Amino acid sequence: LSANQNLFSFFQQHHLIRQQKVNYKISQLNVDDVKNQVTLQIVNSYTQILLDNELLRTAEERFEVTQTQLSQTERLVQAGSQPLAQLLDIRAQTATDELEVINAENNLELSILSLKQILQIPARQEFDIEVPELPEPDTFQYNETAEEVFNVALQTQPNILSAEEQIRSAEYDIKVAKTNLYPSLFAQAGLFTNYSSIAPDMLPRPGGEVQERFAPIGFALIDGNEVPVISNTAQRVPVEFVTNTYQNQLDANLRRLVGVNLNIPIFSGMQNRRQVSRAVVGRDMARLNAVNEQLNLRQNIEQAYLDAKTASKRFRAAQQQVESLQEAFRATEQRFNLGAINSVEYNVSRNNLAQAESQMIQSKYDYLFKLKILDFYQGKPLSF
Repeated sequence: LSANQNLFSFFQQHHLIRQQKVNYKISQLNVDDVKNQVTLQIVNSYTQILLDNELLRTAEERFEVTQTQLSQTERLVQAGSQPLAQLLDIRAQTATDELEVINAENNLELSILSLKQILQIPARQEFDIEVPELPEPDTFQYNETAEEVFNVALQTQPNILSAEEQIRSAEYDIKVAKTNLYPSLFAQAGLFTNYSSIAPDMLPRPGGEVQERFAPIGFALIDGNEVPVISNTAQRVPVEFVTNTYQNQLDANLRRLVGVNLNIPIFSGMQNRRQVSRAVVGRDMARLNAVNEQLNLRQNIEQAYLDAKTASKRFRAAQQQVESLQEAFRATEQRFNLGAINSVEYNVSRNNLAQAESQMIQSKYDYLFKLKILDFYQGKPLSF
């Protein structure tokens, strides 16, 4: 049995404990970063469901209008006031609009399935979302600038904080590596014993009585006779013995050791120096990683800020386009009902309006999502 206790090694254990505390904090920040990534996925998927839901609603409204127009055209053809070709065009448009409804329904189901998978909800389980009342993005309005959002994100985003803590951990790596360059002091203690099957049948009793005797140390030849030579120093000779059993032999051979060990590194093939150099390189890599994380964060925030402004402008432009196309379509629909234009012109006007409405809806939800991204970078609750 032996024990070895580190008495002093230039604070190596102290640095290691501090480093593990930092590493624990890094692991917690990494968990928070994963939570943030999942949160963004949920918000993105939820926004996509809102978008697909509104696209489905507009597709169904267009399909209902087309069905009404189809019924009216059938009556006009039967009355002989409209040619059969226009009825066929309207029927083709009705089939196209029905296909758009089916595609919109499929996209909505896929978006709901994506959100279920992120939330780890079985696909067969009933699932629905709450559709909030969202304001129309009239103009781009955000209380903070991109630089202000970035400054707040530096203090709140876990990936940035984790990168900074990794620098601290790398600094402790350097300190730990440097301790191997200096002496270390250890306390040692031990108990040792042994057993041999060829030992004598009798063993001195541990702690038994002993006598001091002057034992012979050799022989001298005097007048042709061997005469024992007696030492002038008395030796302690046991006078009590026990039977050589396994336990008795272990007791008799028991030895104890207590000591202090001083280790002085003189030459280690430059291994300790290389460990310090590797730790310094690791620290520099951690610093570069932190700078890269901050650079990526700034780029993402600036991109999200610009995207929000662009989406707001795109929505206003699409809104004006929809309003103009709605007026144009109403005029076209009246002329078509009066037989002034054919079904081709009618369908072209109607499809232009449908495309503009789709672009307006997409720009609206793109704008709202980019605003949520800016809120996310500031640690604000992501609520609609």
